[in-house]
This record gives sequence, structure tokens and C-alpha cells, in this order.
Amino acid sequence: MGFNVTDVWTSSPMEKEMGKSDVLRAIRDAASSSGVDPMELMQLAQIESNFDPQARAGEGKYRGLLQLDPMNHPPYTESALEDPTIGAELGAKEYKTYKKEKGWDFDQFYEKVIRHNQGRKGSREILNAYNDGVNVLSIQNTSDAPWNRTKKMLNNMTDKDLRDLAKEYSKDKDLNRSRESLIESMIGKGSDSSNLAIRSDPKVVKMYINRQKKKVSDSSIEVDKILKE
Repeated sequence: MGFNVTDVWTSSPMEKEMGKSDVLRAIRDAASSSGVDPMELMQLAQIESNFDPQARAGEGKYRGLLQLDPMNHPPYTESALEDPTIGAELGAKEYKTYKKEKGWDFDQFYEKVIRHNQGRKGSREILNAYNDGVNVLSIQNTSDAPWNRTKKMLNNMTDKDLRDLAKEYSKDKDLNRSRESLIESMIGKGSDSSNLAIRSDPKVVKMYINRQKKKVSDSSIEVDKILKE
């Protein structure tokens, strides 16, 4: 982006003014020790937690700056992942594996964000579907629950996205409900035939990808602003 990230991060007056010096330093140090792009790691932290080391999602399953699953990082406990240093270090090490992973290249940052968000298999299914202009069902031949992949995409869309889709796919046309209720009204609780319509629509994949690209764009602006303060 045209300025020296290291110089900005090591500026004591700026850090004091931001009030996030410990978190930012943890991200910088983790990126440096793991050999990953510090801007990308900082953007990922902004997208996942808005720099809140105690952020939780998925009913508490995902924790910390990078929203990590404790099951993937033994022997660390759930509370340990909320330590900014531990969370940033583990997140950076995990993020480093996304560049080239068993024959799959995640070259663009938005692809890495999707990899972080949807896992190895899910991200490949979604990106393949997007690149081919098809729905997830058409390329998810080995999955026992293809409806779940669509559900995970819906979980990462905005409220407006969900309401727009609900107008077309919800069994209940009341749009003034919780996100969880809207998603369930469209996808149901299992892979019965009544849920095939939304799972068969390539538009859902495109909306999800575009939303992730928008998050990346917004995070770039937000991080740029923070570093220039």
C-alpha cells in the first residue's frame, strides 16, 4: 500500500494513541516469525474478530483474534486462544499453510480468507463452483451433507443478503426474524428434498464469494486507516 508497515507498527506514539498496541504487536511478531505477509494477517484479524482477542463465534467454538478452533490446536485450551500472543502465533502458522496446500494454490487473499472460513475441503468446493459458474451440489459428489456447505455460506453473508434470499427461498415470508431463523427457514435442518432449491442455485455461491471480496476490500481500507493514524 505504499508505506512501511514495520515503521508504523514500531512507532510508540501511534501505538499509544490507537490503544491496541499489544494486539498489533502480537500480530506483527507472529507474522514475522512465521514468514507471512503482516498486512494480510492483520486484515484477517480485522475480518475475523475486529482485533478483539476474546471474540467468540459458533456458540463459542471459535476463539480469539483469528477465530481458531481449539480442536485443531492441541494442547491449547479455549481460553489460551484468547491470549493475543498465542492466538496470533497459532493463526499465523495455520495461515502460512494456505499458500500451497496439497496441490491447491490459494494465490489471492480473498481465497485465503475463504480457506480460513470454510476449511480445506469446503473452500475448494466453493471456489470450484464459483470458477465453473455452478452450484455447490454439482461439485460436492462425495459429501454426505451438501446442505451444510450452503448453510455455512449463508452464515457468512450479511443480514441484507439473507433477507434478499429469504424473499425467494424462505418457507416463511416474515423477514423480521433472527439470522438463525431466516437461515433455517431456507435450508431446513437436513438434506431433505425441500431444501434443494437454494442448494441448486449458483447465485448463492456468487453472493458468498462477492461478500468475501467486499470484506477483504473493506478490511484493507480499515487496516490502512489504523496504520496511518
